[in-house]
Amino acid sequence: MSVTAPARPERKYPPLHFEAHDDMPEDYRKMVLRLLRETNEIGSVPTCYQQMKAMTGNVRLAPDPVSRVRIVEFFADEMRHQKIFDGVVRAMGVVPDDDFVSSIDGLNATAAIHDWIDLALLNTFIDRVGGFQLLDYADSSFAPLSRTGVAVAKDEFGHCAMGYQHLREICETEDGRRAATERMPKWYGLALDMFGTSSGTRQWKYIEYGLKSKSNEELRQEFIVHIGPYFEAIGLEQPAPDAVPRKYN
Repeated sequence: MSVTAPARPERKYPPLHFEAHDDMPEDYRKMVLRLLRETNEIGSVPTCYQQMKAMTGNVRLAPDPVSRVRIVEFFADEMRHQKIFDGVVRAMGVVPDDDFVSSIDGLNATAAIHDWIDLALLNTFIDRVGGFQLLDYADSSFAPLSRTGVAVAKDEFGHCAMGYQHLREICETEDGRRAATERMPKWYGLALDMFGTSSGTRQWKYIEYGLKSKSNEELRQEFIVHIGPYFEAIGLEQPAPDAVPRKYN
Protein backbone atom coordinates (compact mmCIF):
# COMPACT_ATOMS: atom_id res chain seq x y z
CA MET A 1 0.00 0.00 0.00
CA SER A 2 1.42 3.39 -0.96
CA VAL A 3 2.04 5.99 1.70
CA THR A 4 0.95 9.56 1.04
CA ALA A 5 3.69 12.05 1.82
CA PRO A 6 2.76 14.85 4.22
CA ALA A 7 2.21 18.32 2.88
CA ARG A 8 5.45 20.20 2.31
CA PRO A 9 5.99 22.51 5.31
CA GLU A 10 6.34 26.22 4.83
CA ARG A 11 9.97 27.35 4.97
CA LYS A 12 10.86 29.36 8.09
CA TYR A 13 14.33 30.68 7.26
CA PRO A 14 15.63 32.09 3.95
CA PRO A 15 18.90 31.04 2.28
CA LEU A 16 22.13 31.96 4.10
CA HIS A 17 20.22 33.12 7.17
CA PHE A 18 22.58 31.82 9.88
CA GLU A 19 26.36 31.73 10.17
CA ALA A 20 28.10 29.20 12.39
CA HIS A 21 28.73 31.67 15.22
CA ASP A 22 25.19 33.14 15.23
CA ASP A 23 22.64 32.60 17.96
CA MET A 24 20.01 30.24 16.62
CA PRO A 25 17.04 28.28 17.98
CA GLU A 26 18.25 25.21 19.85
CA ASP A 27 16.19 22.78 17.78
CA TYR A 28 17.54 24.34 14.59
CA ARG A 29 21.08 24.03 15.91
CA LYS A 30 20.52 20.34 16.71
CA MET A 31 19.23 19.73 13.20
CA VAL A 32 22.26 21.43 11.65
CA LEU A 33 24.60 19.24 13.68
CA ARG A 34 22.57 16.17 12.74
CA LEU A 35 22.86 17.05 9.06
CA LEU A 36 26.60 17.60 9.39
CA ARG A 37 26.87 14.22 11.08
CA GLU A 38 25.13 12.62 8.11
CA THR A 39 27.90 13.77 5.76
CA ASN A 40 30.14 11.22 7.53
CA GLU A 41 33.07 13.53 6.77
CA ILE A 42 34.27 14.86 10.11
CA GLY A 43 38.02 14.35 10.03
CA SER A 44 38.78 14.38 13.75
CA VAL A 45 36.27 11.64 14.60
CA PRO A 46 38.27 8.41 15.08
CA THR A 47 35.84 6.28 13.08
CA CYS A 48 35.89 8.63 10.08
CA TYR A 49 39.66 8.89 10.30
CA GLN A 50 40.06 5.13 10.37
CA GLN A 51 37.69 4.75 7.42
CA MET A 52 39.77 7.14 5.37
CA LYS A 53 43.02 5.52 6.48
CA ALA A 54 41.70 2.14 5.38
CA MET A 55 40.53 3.58 2.07
CA THR A 56 43.97 4.93 1.23
CA GLY A 57 45.21 1.36 1.20
CA ASN A 58 43.04 0.79 -1.86
CA VAL A 59 45.51 2.76 -3.97
CA ARG A 60 47.29 -0.56 -4.43
CA LEU A 61 44.21 -1.88 -6.28
CA ALA A 62 44.76 0.48 -9.21
CA PRO A 63 45.78 -1.51 -12.31
CA ASP A 64 48.07 1.14 -13.81
CA PRO A 65 49.97 4.33 -12.87
CA VAL A 66 47.39 6.70 -14.38
CA SER A 67 44.57 5.14 -12.39
CA ARG A 68 46.74 5.22 -9.28
CA VAL A 69 47.23 8.97 -9.65
CA ARG A 70 43.47 9.48 -10.00
CA ILE A 71 42.77 7.51 -6.83
CA VAL A 72 45.43 9.37 -4.85
CA GLU A 73 43.83 12.67 -5.92
CA PHE A 74 40.42 11.29 -4.94
CA PHE A 75 41.64 10.45 -1.44
CA ALA A 76 43.27 13.87 -1.13
CA ASP A 77 39.91 15.47 -1.93
CA GLU A 78 38.12 13.31 0.65
CA MET A 79 40.61 14.20 3.36
CA ARG A 80 40.17 17.87 2.50
CA HIS A 81 36.40 17.44 2.82
CA GLN A 82 36.88 15.98 6.29
CA LYS A 83 38.86 19.05 7.30
CA ILE A 84 36.23 21.41 5.85
CA PHE A 85 33.25 19.84 7.63
CA ASP A 86 35.22 19.39 10.83
CA GLY A 87 35.92 23.11 10.73
CA VAL A 88 32.22 23.94 10.34
CA VAL A 89 31.32 21.87 13.39
CA ARG A 90 34.05 23.47 15.47
CA ALA A 91 33.00 26.96 14.32
CA MET A 92 29.67 26.20 16.00
CA GLY A 93 31.56 25.66 19.27
CA VAL A 94 31.23 21.87 19.18
CA VAL A 95 34.09 19.40 19.48
CA PRO A 96 33.18 16.34 17.36
CA ASP A 97 33.13 12.99 19.16
CA ASP A 98 32.34 9.38 18.30
CA ASP A 99 28.65 10.24 17.94
CA PHE A 100 29.49 12.16 14.78
CA VAL A 101 29.26 9.02 12.67
CA SER A 102 26.48 8.25 10.23
CA SER A 103 24.53 5.00 10.44
CA ILE A 104 23.86 5.02 6.69
CA ASP A 105 25.30 1.82 5.25
CA GLY A 106 26.46 3.39 1.98
CA LEU A 107 28.66 5.81 3.89
CA ASN A 108 30.23 2.99 5.86
CA ALA A 109 30.82 0.55 3.01
CA THR A 110 34.59 0.85 2.81
CA ALA A 111 35.02 -2.62 4.27
CA ALA A 112 33.07 -3.99 1.29
CA ILE A 113 35.77 -2.88 -1.17
CA HIS A 114 37.76 -5.95 -2.12
CA ASP A 115 39.14 -5.07 -5.53
CA TRP A 116 39.23 -2.50 -8.32
CA ILE A 117 35.71 -3.39 -9.50
CA ASP A 118 34.19 -2.65 -6.09
CA LEU A 119 36.02 0.67 -5.91
CA ALA A 120 34.84 1.67 -9.40
CA LEU A 121 31.24 0.84 -8.47
CA LEU A 122 31.50 2.74 -5.18
CA ASN A 123 32.81 5.84 -6.94
CA THR A 124 30.23 5.57 -9.72
CA PHE A 125 27.22 5.31 -7.40
CA ILE A 126 28.05 6.42 -3.86
CA ASP A 127 29.97 9.57 -4.78
CA ARG A 128 27.21 10.53 -7.22
CA VAL A 129 24.64 10.35 -4.43
CA GLY A 130 26.90 12.56 -2.33
CA GLY A 131 26.92 15.14 -5.10
CA PHE A 132 23.11 15.14 -5.33
CA GLN A 133 22.70 15.59 -1.59
CA LEU A 134 25.32 18.30 -1.28
CA LEU A 135 23.87 20.33 -4.15
CA ASP A 136 20.55 20.29 -2.31
CA TYR A 137 22.21 22.47 0.33
CA ALA A 138 22.83 25.27 -2.21
CA ASP A 139 19.98 27.40 -0.79
CA SER A 140 20.41 26.23 2.78
CA SER A 141 19.48 28.63 5.57
CA PHE A 142 22.76 27.63 7.24
CA ALA A 143 25.29 29.61 5.21
CA PRO A 144 28.37 27.43 5.87
CA LEU A 145 26.45 24.37 4.66
CA SER A 146 25.40 26.21 1.52
CA ARG A 147 28.95 27.24 0.69
CA THR A 148 30.64 23.94 1.51
CA GLY A 149 27.88 21.87 -0.07
CA VAL A 150 28.26 23.43 -3.50
CA ALA A 151 32.06 23.34 -3.39
CA VAL A 152 32.31 19.73 -2.22
CA ALA A 153 29.58 18.57 -4.63
CA LYS A 154 31.82 19.58 -7.54
CA ASP A 155 34.49 17.23 -6.23
CA GLU A 156 31.98 14.41 -5.73
CA PHE A 157 30.76 14.64 -9.31
CA GLY A 158 34.37 14.51 -10.41
CA HIS A 159 34.85 11.37 -8.33
CA CYS A 160 31.84 9.63 -9.84
CA ALA A 161 33.03 10.55 -13.34
CA MET A 162 36.36 8.93 -12.49
CA GLY A 163 34.61 5.82 -11.18
CA TYR A 164 32.49 5.60 -14.32
CA GLN A 165 35.58 5.82 -16.49
CA HIS A 166 37.14 2.97 -14.54
CA LEU A 167 33.89 0.98 -14.79
CA ARG A 168 33.82 1.42 -18.57
CA GLU A 169 37.38 0.12 -18.78
CA ILE A 170 36.45 -2.87 -16.60
CA CYS A 171 33.49 -3.68 -18.85
CA GLU A 172 35.69 -3.83 -21.94
CA THR A 173 36.52 -7.46 -21.06
CA GLU A 174 33.97 -10.24 -20.79
CA ASP A 175 35.13 -11.25 -17.31
CA GLY A 176 35.09 -7.65 -16.12
CA ARG A 177 31.58 -7.03 -17.45
CA ARG A 178 30.32 -10.23 -15.83
CA ALA A 179 31.81 -9.31 -12.45
CA ALA A 180 30.51 -5.72 -12.64
CA THR A 181 27.02 -6.98 -13.55
CA GLU A 182 27.00 -9.37 -10.59
CA ARG A 183 28.11 -6.80 -8.04
CA MET A 184 26.31 -3.74 -9.36
CA PRO A 185 22.95 -4.43 -7.62
CA LYS A 186 24.60 -4.28 -4.18
CA TRP A 187 26.26 -0.91 -4.83
CA TYR A 188 23.21 0.50 -6.60
CA GLY A 189 21.03 -0.54 -3.65
CA LEU A 190 23.39 1.11 -1.18
CA ALA A 191 23.28 4.28 -3.28
CA LEU A 192 19.47 4.37 -3.33
CA ASP A 193 19.39 3.81 0.44
CA MET A 194 21.76 6.73 1.04
CA PHE A 195 18.91 9.14 0.39
CA GLY A 196 17.13 7.81 3.46
CA THR A 197 13.62 6.55 4.06
CA SER A 198 10.73 8.18 2.22
CA SER A 199 8.54 8.13 5.34
CA GLY A 200 11.01 9.70 7.77
CA THR A 201 9.82 12.79 9.64
CA ARG A 202 13.24 14.42 10.00
CA GLN A 203 13.44 15.26 6.29
CA TRP A 204 10.40 17.54 6.61
CA LYS A 205 11.96 19.38 9.52
CA TYR A 206 15.07 19.97 7.39
CA ILE A 207 12.84 21.44 4.68
CA GLU A 208 10.85 23.51 7.19
CA TYR A 209 14.04 25.04 8.57
CA GLY A 210 15.37 25.68 5.08
CA LEU A 211 18.35 23.41 5.58
CA LYS A 212 17.34 21.30 2.56
CA SER A 213 15.07 21.92 -0.41
CA LYS A 214 13.94 18.44 -1.45
CA SER A 215 12.62 15.32 0.22
CA ASN A 216 14.52 12.04 0.30
CA GLU A 217 12.29 10.50 -2.34
CA GLU A 218 12.48 13.54 -4.62
CA LEU A 219 16.28 13.32 -4.59
CA ARG A 220 16.22 9.54 -5.06
CA GLN A 221 13.93 9.79 -8.10
CA GLU A 222 16.10 12.53 -9.63
CA PHE A 223 19.12 10.29 -9.14
CA ILE A 224 17.39 7.31 -10.78
CA VAL A 225 16.46 9.36 -13.84
CA HIS A 226 19.87 11.03 -14.02
CA ILE A 227 21.86 7.81 -13.94
CA GLY A 228 19.73 5.92 -16.46
CA PRO A 229 21.71 7.02 -19.54
CA TYR A 230 24.96 5.97 -17.84
CA PHE A 231 23.68 2.40 -17.55
CA GLU A 232 22.61 2.48 -21.18
CA ALA A 233 25.93 3.87 -22.42
CA ILE A 234 27.90 1.15 -20.72
CA GLY A 235 25.54 -1.63 -21.79
CA LEU A 236 24.27 -2.58 -18.33
CA GLU A 237 20.60 -2.90 -17.48
CA GLN A 238 19.35 -0.43 -14.87
CA PRO A 239 17.52 -2.43 -12.20
CA ALA A 240 14.20 -1.35 -10.78
CA PRO A 241 14.63 0.11 -7.27
CA ASP A 242 12.76 -2.84 -5.75
CA ALA A 243 14.97 -5.37 -7.57
CA VAL A 244 18.15 -4.55 -5.63
CA PRO A 245 19.02 -5.05 -1.94
CA ARG A 246 17.41 -2.20 0.01
CA LYS A 247 16.97 -1.25 3.64
CA TYR A 248 14.87 1.89 3.07
CA ASN A 249 11.99 2.65 0.75
